[in-house]
Amino acid sequence: FFFFFFFFQAEDGIRDFCLSRGLGDVYKRQEYYRGVLTALREAGIEPYVNLYHNDMPAVLFVEGNGRMDPEFPMHFRYYADVCFQYFGELVKYWFTFDEPWCQSAQGLYEAHERNTKPYMIGYQMILAHAEAVDVYRQKYEEQQGKIGINLNIEMFWPNNTASAADKEAARRNLMFQVGWFWNPIMTGDYPEVMKSIVKTRLPAFSDEQKKKVKGSADFLALNHYFSWVTSDGYNRSVNTYNADVNATNGRKPEWKRSNIGFSIVPEGMYDALKFVHETWMKDSSIPIFITENGVSIEEKEREKGLNDTETVSYTHLTLPTICSV
Repeated sequence: FFFFFFFFQAEDGIRDFCLSRGLGDVYKRQEYYRGVLTALREAGIEPYVNLYHNDMPAVLFVEGNGRMDPEFPMHFRYYADVCFQYFGELVKYWFTFDEPWCQSAQGLYEAHERNTKPYMIGYQMILAHAEAVDVYRQKYEEQQGKIGINLNIEMFWPNNTASAADKEAARRNLMFQVGWFWNPIMTGDYPEVMKSIVKTRLPAFSDEQKKKVKGSADFLALNHYFSWVTSDGYNRSVNTYNADVNATNGRKPEWKRSNIGFSIVPEGMYDALKFVHETWMKDSSIPIFITENGVSIEEKEREKGLNDTETVSYTHLTLPTICSV
């Protein structure tokens, strides 16, 4: 039940390293992972470890119901406990989940499930996150580490800046995406706009669950790749998560794109961070980490890939906007 995503801060820069192991005896893998983490520390690299990156053991689908299983939050708590026990003195920064919105809103569902199952999976992942944080804080305080969650955030602006409906659609997009998971951590409950639209299809937190979820992060990690202009309204003939959001997204024709169609919109990162700060963080000392950002480019020739001036240019455009937040 292991998938570690390591985001390394080294003296000579940032390095990414992924390693995955499927279902197996986690105890037998202890020395392997300890060896990896020890080698990283000896090399002056600080590991930031993600516990879950879309890698669900098949047995939890075969013998249970995957993330829909009522026991999933406790399965995740046990798994996190094992990781903290064996590796906690080598890891000072833990992420519970990577992009739970993608795993919830973008799942493959039967037609009759498309406006219910995404919310149930999101609910289960929020509870599982809180369980992992709870066991970390209860049992491993002496490790003096930090634990948070990694959320994706796209930026949405109103297509028509004079339209109140488009402005609301842009905000609704953000609240149904990053707010779905971060608002409960900050306040103990979903955003009001989600509750008012989804109503009884949105699994409610009990008072005990609200208490455990609220405050269950030492930091917020954000992934940002995409920006959109948003118009109010969506094809609502089929009941889906997207129909609940009720917004249609597009791109401005003047936006530059990479050779595979990625929009290059440096100001998207700035406005995304500004939205998070103004909505939740004005009175909070919780730090924000940017864990993923960039532009995808196809380079078929090795030399062009090594001389990746387009990515360098994107970085030069984006970093100043981040520093000015």
